Amino acid sequence: MAPSSENILVCFSDFNLRFEKVILNHQSKIQGKFGLLSYSGGIDSSVLLRLLENIGSQYFSLLFVQYFQHNLRGLESIREEEFVKEQCQRAGIPLFVTSLELSQDGNLQKNARNLRYAFLKKRLQDLSLETGRPGLILTAHHRDDVYENFLITVSQGRLDQRLLPLKIWDENRNLYRPMLHFSREEILEFAQTNGVLWVEDSSNSSQKYLRNSIRHSGIIQGLKPDIDSIFDLQAQFLGADQKLHTALLSYCENRDGGISIPRGMLLGLHEDLVCDFFRYLVKQVFGLEFEIISLKGLLPIVQKVLIWKLSPNSGYAKFSIARGNNKKLVLQLTQEWIHIENIVNSPE
Repeated sequence: MAPSSENILVCFSDFNLRFEKVILNHQSKIQGKFGLLSYSGGIDSSVLLRLLENIGSQYFSLLFVQYFQHNLRGLESIREEEFVKEQCQRAGIPLFVTSLELSQDGNLQKNARNLRYAFLKKRLQDLSLETGRPGLILTAHHRDDVYENFLITVSQGRLDQRLLPLKIWDENRNLYRPMLHFSREEILEFAQTNGVLWVEDSSNSSQKYLRNSIRHSGIIQGLKPDIDSIFDLQAQFLGADQKLHTALLSYCENRDGGISIPRGMLLGLHEDLVCDFFRYLVKQVFGLEFEIISLKGLLPIVQKVLIWKLSPNSGYAKFSIARGNNKKLVLQLTQEWIHIENIVNSPE
């Protein structure tokens, strides 16, 4: 049954007020920045487009939309792109369309996601240079995505820091998820009540993807309270990790254009904790321009930090742990110290 006009007004106002409250809570981080919406034409990003159209211009200095053409669904993909163009033209928001060439090797969805974020990062940099302003990537992730990510991670046996829920604010990637506290049901209700148009991606119904199997199984509804309890427990552990990082950082010394920490401070810690600390150290000391190497590459270095006994003849060992534009961070390991320095104009 179609809702009455009175119900429409109440639903519309409540959803908008909650969304605007989220924006207001982060106004100091948003002020003066432009927003770059990653838009697929689906229901989630179409609702976010409508919300930004309604109130986004009050908080973001400029708004842009990025659409990725995956070229995987033939005529459906073409119609989807046309729909996206129509919606952005109606909203009066500039649109960028990027056609992706996807590798069929490995996990197709993961490959596509990594490629999208790489392009979004580059688009953000280009727009920052063009407008002279900093920007944020906006995505339409919602609460159910958090539950799905958790169940996927558990089902794949990855019981590590990847179990942590998505964050509404990801400073490492200049990424903002303003709908993260809304459920899929609330988003659907808003779309239906307010005449939001969207397109359905037929691949979302394919059971060959684990995410779709979890989404359509109904298992999330029964597990939400348990998953929320796990998230609360994780938050406590995360707080403990932050205290450990702060304590270790207090022992660091500025030396020779870099930073040094006594090796003995890390001995006895679990290798996962040391990996997390190095990631924290790179971000806090050297800034977000550096991208630390993968966990797979970092772990052997950390193991050497914890157990390696240097030969008297060598005296030290060096490892590259992060890279930026024409720069890299080098970790130098001695018997007593770990020294990290920024090497400029390093060849790739």
